[in-house]
Amino acid sequence: MNKKLMVCVDLTDQSLNIYRKHLRELNLNEFTEIHLIHAFQIQVYSDLFYIQKFPSEEEFQKIKESTLQVMKTLEADLGPIAQGIKLVYDCLLVSSPKTGLKDYAQENDISVMAVSTRGKKGVESLFSSSLAEYMVRHAPCELIILRETNE
Repeated sequence: MNKKLMVCVDLTDQSLNIYRKHLRELNLNEFTEIHLIHAFQIQVYSDLFYIQKFPSEEEFQKIKESTLQVMKTLEADLGPIAQGIKLVYDCLLVSSPKTGLKDYAQENDISVMAVSTRGKKGVESLFSSSLAEYMVRHAPCELIILRETNE
């Protein structure tokens, strides 16, 4: 069976530490592919005379290279991986990271998606919905939510 794991990589130190701690606890050898994916949001700025998009294609290539380097540091934290497991790294440039990651999972026939959460509370949670919360409602596959523990 072709079972694929998608790890939605948030590049914050807190999120990376959550993955470093919990990824070894998963039975990764049941997967044929592991996708480490980050979604970068396109920013569009408009004025009376022009519309500007950030990042430009050239800027995005530099951002993508840096992002892939950071994500590859997680490879060592996956623990010993059986030969034959394909590792896929990608950085998406999308208008909405949440829908971009959901669409990626659908297009690549992902079986299990892993998402970290910081457990926003109080005022912070009023102004932004977490990726984990969105995926609970919209993920096209099984979902694993990894969170920071107080150990």
